[in-house]
Amino acid sequence: MQRVHLIEVKYLSPTNSKGSSIKITSLRFKDSTIISYNYNFNNISEIFESWLKELNNDLGVVSVGYNEYNNTYIYGVSVYEPIKNIKKGGVLV
Repeated sequence: MQRVHLIEVKYLSPTNSKGSSIKITSLRFKDSTIISYNYNFNNISEIFESWLKELNNDLGVVSVGYNEYNNTYIYGVSVYEPIKNIKKGGVLV
């Protein structure tokens, strides 16, 4: 069985001062980033995958699941890097 780094992708509702957004959290490193919701896509999973392509980072997505309890996507990836390194476009092995 392969061990993976879990990344949670969650929809954040709009507030009085901010529009809809998506929170991307590394469950291993407990760090996260928030990106704007892009209405050109059908769901937060597509937005997350597009965000990765924009950063030119291939995390080696091994699996993806949907947590119906809290309405989040959970990605299993083969790269163990904090979100801050991914966001900066760091080199991922």
